Amino acid sequence: CEFLEKPYHDEELIARAYKLLGVGDAKNASAPKTDMVLLNPGDILFDVGENPEFLYFVVNGVLGAYKKNLEGKDILLTKIGTGELAGDITIVSREKRILKVIAEDKCELIMVPADKIHTIINGQSKWVKLMLENMSRRLEEAIKRID
Repeated sequence: CEFLEKPYHDEELIARAYKLLGVGDAKNASAPKTDMVLLNPGDILFDVGENPEFLYFVVNGVLGAYKKNLEGKDILLTKIGTGELAGDITIVSREKRILKVIAEDKCELIMVPADKIHTIINGQSKWVKLMLENMSRRLEEAIKRID
């Protein structure tokens, strides 16, 4: 998609998002380096079968997460709004995307590279890592069963 080819960097917006996430200062050397992406209503953020290259933090706007039913019609499973994450299930599992995510209205998102998220996850205790992996796997399995 054209909008993903031109990410931009907005220090002030990223700093606000880091504050919302409670992960400290965006200028901190250990903070993940990020870019921003703008979506217009109807823009597809990612689609089923794509590799999970980024985790997205919704700074403003609403995304819809869709799955095709047996007739091939997109069914809305959930909405993802300001302060929430998109793409987290497959980032943890490292599997291909299982949902199509579309902008429901104008959105501003922070793109965090998957390798940065994996580094953060790998730095957690084995229990936390195991819980994340199990929750992700169970969610993926449940979503795949939805017709």
